[in-house]
Amino acid sequence: MDSERMLRTIVDNITDGVIIVDDHGIINLFSSTAERMFGYPENEVLEKEIVRLIPQLRSDTEAGLNGPMIPDTREVEGIRKDGTAFQVDLTVHEVQNQGRRTFVAIVRDITERKQAEQQLIHLAHYDALTGLPTRTLFQDRAKHALARADRDEKLAAVMYMDLDHFKQVNDGLSHEAGDQLLKATAKRITSCLREVDTVSRLGGDEFAVILESIPHIDSATIAAQKILDVMQDPFHLDGHEVHMTVSIGITLYPMDDKDFNSLLKDADMAMYRVKQAGRNGYQLFGADMAENTAVVQLMEKEIAHALDRGELLLYYQPRVDLLNGRISGVEALLRWQHPERGLLCAQDFMPVLEKTKHIFAVDEWVLHTACAQSRRWQQTGLLPVRMTVNISPYRFRRRGLKELVGIVLKETGLLADFLELDVPGEDMVGVSKNHYSATLQGLRALGVHIALADCSAGNPFIEALQR
Repeated sequence: MDSERMLRTIVDNITDGVIIVDDHGIINLFSSTAERMFGYPENEVLEKEIVRLIPQLRSDTEAGLNGPMIPDTREVEGIRKDGTAFQVDLTVHEVQNQGRRTFVAIVRDITERKQAEQQLIHLAHYDALTGLPTRTLFQDRAKHALARADRDEKLAAVMYMDLDHFKQVNDGLSHEAGDQLLKATAKRITSCLREVDTVSRLGGDEFAVILESIPHIDSATIAAQKILDVMQDPFHLDGHEVHMTVSIGITLYPMDDKDFNSLLKDADMAMYRVKQAGRNGYQLFGADMAENTAVVQLMEKEIAHALDRGELLLYYQPRVDLLNGRISGVEALLRWQHPERGLLCAQDFMPVLEKTKHIFAVDEWVLHTACAQSRRWQQTGLLPVRMTVNISPYRFRRRGLKELVGIVLKETGLLADFLELDVPGEDMVGVSKNHYSATLQGLRALGVHIALADCSAGNPFIEALQR
């Protein structure tokens, strides 16, 4: 085999395209891989300039390729026979052929790689489920919106919103139905905004909006009311009609805060006020919320150690039968003997406690302590009375409540008939009806008494317990 045939065999078996050109950029060899890549048969490109295939080489060929050639790899654009462009990695090597300079171009099609990179970039900036900007892109756009507000001497608004009782859809129907709801919600929110505004899915069922260059605070409240209004129409998910509301917190730049992260946090606090007030509404951030922020953060740190330090106490409120004046039961009331602020009632710290993981440990401590105290009273000869213990929505939502109550009764020796659990209503818990009903039935099977915080007439769970 002569050297020319050997060269041809080698280049045609290389997975990358090989193009050999002279020092004026004229093509002398075009490998079979290059043919497939560019769509030209070799005979159509031989003795033609390489710039018709790779236009970015024009500056090199115009210079006659006379300068010293240092092999390098760069991304350039290739042009196929049909005129379409594609991305290639190009590496050029200089070789001496019978005293003449010859250049070997190694070309690799990187179309798939570039598409994969673009896909990764897209996934980093857009939510895969809803197609909305992610937190990263939202933050970038928000910063531009704040700068534009300064330039135009206008306002910008940040809205933080959360779907009310979204967990009921996930648990009661399916996660697929929950995904459908999130996508439909994203479309409804977007429909209420201008093109210059941005809505983002921050995660879960939380959304955020940046309103650019608004002239007045009313622009923000009007947009929020539009969102509340479009959410009133039922959603149709897997053959079910679902009603869903949203809670919205609003903060304004530059009136409330100066940077994006602070504004988002302010809007979150305003949204939490809506939740406390009953949901399905909007709330503007207020100075009183900012003043309480430091206090809340300090309390969150302190409450993490309150149980270990023995600062939590139970007070027992008697329940008196008005007909005979006798005590018919007692209710365990949680108190915090704060080292600096004195004795705090539950309403003074429970909203903070419920936002931390410590709510579960405190709930279990209250149940065990109250049952143990009731048993000690019986052992001293006092007339047995029923002990009522409040169960938080968070403890009820967490699985294993029936098992926990059974363990506590066994450890304390208290008979189930002397324990009453004051449990939250279904709407407060945010779990599926099946889970809610099964938990109540399980507790009732232990022999404990149940009091429901929401004793609405016709409640099927109450009727089931009364049978």
